[in-house]
Amino acid sequence: MVGQASHGNRGNEAIARGTMTVLKHEFGSETRADLGIRVTSSQLQKETCLSSLGIENFSNSNHGRHFSRKWWAMKSNRFLKTQFKPHTWDFYPYLERSIAALEVGGDCYSLDYGRPTLFMEIDDYLLERNLPLILWGASVGPFEKDPQFAESMYQHLKRLSAIFVREDESLEYLADKGITENVHRTCDPAFVMEPIQPSSTKLGFEVQDGSIGINLSDLAGKFRGQNNECVGSNSDWRNECKRLVLAASTLDRPLLLIPHVEYNNSKQDDFTLLADILFQLKDEVKVPLNVLPRTLNAAEIKWVIGQCDLFAGARTHATIAAFSMMVPTLSIAYSIKAWGINRDIFGHSDHVIGVDHLSPDSFKERIQHLVNEATEVRLKLEQRIPEVRKQALTAGSILRQYCRN
Repeated sequence: MVGQASHGNRGNEAIARGTMTVLKHEFGSETRADLGIRVTSSQLQKETCLSSLGIENFSNSNHGRHFSRKWWAMKSNRFLKTQFKPHTWDFYPYLERSIAALEVGGDCYSLDYGRPTLFMEIDDYLLERNLPLILWGASVGPFEKDPQFAESMYQHLKRLSAIFVREDESLEYLADKGITENVHRTCDPAFVMEPIQPSSTKLGFEVQDGSIGINLSDLAGKFRGQNNECVGSNSDWRNECKRLVLAASTLDRPLLLIPHVEYNNSKQDDFTLLADILFQLKDEVKVPLNVLPRTLNAAEIKWVIGQCDLFAGARTHATIAAFSMMVPTLSIAYSIKAWGINRDIFGHSDHVIGVDHLSPDSFKERIQHLVNEATEVRLKLEQRIPEVRKQALTAGSILRQYCRN
């Protein structure tokens, strides 16, 4: 498995965990995978250990120790304008024992985080060495805001062994660009990640009956007011998040703030954002208010979300955890992912609110609307989620067709 960022982003961890469920369903319980994580060797020890699932982590990074081969390569690229790709060298030891490579970056094949050239270089390196390369459980596009790059991306996608998309929006987008022959419609593997109940000591409190779970992120704020184009930090966003939580507290339900992405940079860290909100509001709100600790992994956070009556979230995999635990959910959207997943599950996007339309009043109103329709929404989830999980598991049998002997 290639293309993953740190598991401080619990969405990356959820993809890895769910992928192993899919692979073991098809290839057997002894299936093992090597997982390249985009961190340096010194940072690797901080990553979530998934060896009990059959996953061994390894470092995948352009950066090496002082005077190492990677260090010289990057210096050469900088000063001599060479084009070494040292992050691809990390895959060499795993080529012979692998039957396929899964590009598990989720939504990296878009312009949400800039041009995905690093991922494309990984793809090319592996394909040139005759290892089947599958873009796995992905959202793809759009690329129209960068016309010069778009055409090269379309040609690149056609060269991949296969593309497994996780929602109809991506399927239709690719078809519109003439990319169909190597495309398969599956689902995000995180839908089949098994929840794990954390110990009471690790969680630190009990989830109260009737709780509304809320996930907010700085990433969503970066897309605010710019027609869903990522433009950098919004200085007012954190104050707005405080107002959103304050508005939700007037619904007289216990509130549980649920971070899903952890970064050393506090400007991108859900845990810092939501802990700050708790600190500022703890004496102001009239309902119980709590926040999850950093110690929980993706499977444990999924279990906690499943204890909530309702959920409102900006992080895609936080909402996937909620959907797959049958929790009525309001998705805060800044890209096609939220709209696409909701339409696939419900056939509409009534339970999505674009970040540009988010305000304290609209947030409270949309949550109240979900409260009113909770029984109906839960019944729909109980009908649809087993189908979604089945579709996620079928990715294994399709993958088998591409694996080398």
